[in-house]
Amino acid sequence: MTGTVQGSLEAEVYFSPNPLALKLLLREAAAKGSVDLETAWKPLNSELGINDSERTYTKSYLDWNKTIFEEKTSNSNKREWQLTPAGKEIAQHLSSGKDLTPVDKAFLGRAYLRDPISKTVYGIYAGKNITRQEGVKLLASQAQLLEITPGQAEWFANEKTSALVALGLLSRAKKGKETVYA
Repeated sequence: MTGTVQGSLEAEVYFSPNPLALKLLLREAAAKGSVDLETAWKPLNSELGINDSERTYTKSYLDWNKTIFEEKTSNSNKREWQLTPAGKEIAQHLSSGKDLTPVDKAFLGRAYLRDPISKTVYGIYAGKNITRQEGVKLLASQAQLLEITPGQAEWFANEKTSALVALGLLSRAKKGKETVYA
């Protein structure tokens, strides 16, 4: 059914430590029809203050989220990306504000949880009140199933927990010197 949260289930967010940055990229691509690295980076810089002089951070959002963004041109000197049908579906429901609304979080959250690593990180921490390091160890124990190395577990745990907290899917609190997630 188009226009429902379920309509976005085919989208999968693989890389996006900042859901608000993803929202801005989706809105920019939807408004312009396609974006190059400079066009995509401008709202990240002006609205979020992201300094990405080499555009590697911006490029990662566009290249790694293949169910949301697709390359429009194959010219390596002037790459452009446009939204996939799934990306368009999400973009049409995002608010125009500079914050993540509950509707934004619902559409983006489902796309995040379609990614196996994000889903695993969510399952490790949700409702469990465990520290980041305990979660990293648990993720590392599942690394082979997720096709990552145990060494990548810490990076993925950090990236995914940050995003899931921003989306309201996990909570974060301090317990002494430790950060605890639930």
